[in-house]
Amino acid sequence: MAKAKGIFSFWSGRRRERWLLALAFLAVTAGYAAVLLVHFGEAGEFRRADFAPLIAFGASLLAVHFVFAVANFRGDPVLLTAALLLAGLGILEQFRLGTLAVANAGDWSTLAFPIGAAAMTFIALSLAGGRWRVLEKFSTVSGIAAIAVIALTVATGHKFRGATFAAGNMTPTEIIKVLLPVFLAGFFAAYRSDLAQMGLPGIPAPSTPTVLALGFFWGAPMALLFWQHDLGMILLLNAVFLVLLSLASRRSGYLFAGILLAVTAAFAALRFVPHVQSRIETWAQPFHDTSGKSFQIMHALTALNSGGVWGSGLGAGNPQTIPIASSDFVYAALGEEIGYAGCGLVVVLYLIFFYRGFRVADSQKDPFAQFLAAGLISVFAFQTLLNIGGVTKALPLTGITLPFVSHGGSSLLTSFIALGLLLALSEGGRDAGRGGRTAKKKNAAD
Repeated sequence: MAKAKGIFSFWSGRRRERWLLALAFLAVTAGYAAVLLVHFGEAGEFRRADFAPLIAFGASLLAVHFVFAVANFRGDPVLLTAALLLAGLGILEQFRLGTLAVANAGDWSTLAFPIGAAAMTFIALSLAGGRWRVLEKFSTVSGIAAIAVIALTVATGHKFRGATFAAGNMTPTEIIKVLLPVFLAGFFAAYRSDLAQMGLPGIPAPSTPTVLALGFFWGAPMALLFWQHDLGMILLLNAVFLVLLSLASRRSGYLFAGILLAVTAAFAALRFVPHVQSRIETWAQPFHDTSGKSFQIMHALTALNSGGVWGSGLGAGNPQTIPIASSDFVYAALGEEIGYAGCGLVVVLYLIFFYRGFRVADSQKDPFAQFLAAGLISVFAFQTLLNIGGVTKALPLTGITLPFVSHGGSSLLTSFIALGLLLALSEGGRDAGRGGRTAKKKNAAD
């Protein structure tokens, strides 16, 4: 009997995660049922293809949990569940908007979630147990790769809605949200003592070789992004840069100097870049050109207002009238049907995700691991802020997607890759799955 218990003891290893994932699946299933009931009332019958996204979601949750349990993985189960629930919400909303080509199994967007979940699991297990240290050796290569990806996209891509896409409307530049934090983590881990000692009030001298190297590896991708008018990505990455620079140097002078430089650059862009002028004008005066430049934001605000506190109900609204509802404005599409109350719960879920991510960073003793975790979770946090802030008119629109929820295979896959890295780093942190340690003790006792 004891031997049998030992064979199956891995199944009790991540009990907490199993219950959390079960609750996440039930929540998504409840929303899915609401959408299907409305669809049934309109179409008069269900199609088997309608259930494919939900089945794929449930099967992916089960597969991820089973593999982690068998491997006795001790990464943070709350971080994992929060991200997967957000991704499930994204699947639910994409199904409701009709952007998941469930009849076409070869469609990239349809396969993005299971592929992303598999990539996350592989990365988390491959780099767990301190194996993430190999990334530090390739941090410079990561910076070079980021520059190469952007340059190749600029050279061979095509313009659509102001952005640059590769073949199949994929956005390979999404991966720089992982590549550049890896580079910055390695660079700051290697030169943090130089950064802490250079200059007066924390401002380095321009002739310092360390600053020149950083200037090249950071300036080159920023210049390429500016060339393709991806100002949202520039804003996102530079916010992450300032966070890591302040964390590595422990000097507030860098933060203040960075903010001053950012404000100066913003005023210069507002003065000389027409694209920026248009975005700011639309933000400041959304009622000025409601059928032109303000068309998107006005429809988003109208949808949020029509949803009210409780929303019209999943499947019962008209989010298809919102421009780019499945991607940039998915938060407005949600707001119309789940209301301010539902949107508030979504924000709380994001805050839980950010909190657990920053705890992963705080629990690291190795500087590279701390900077990498802080950089990755900061990407998620600023990306969410820019998207929700733009949709609600708290900030100018930037074209940044909502992590895990917005439609887009490249964005979702990149988010899962970053999540896999965070889970690998959390495996040795104080928030590691309690069940994993419990299972080890039980195995030793048996």
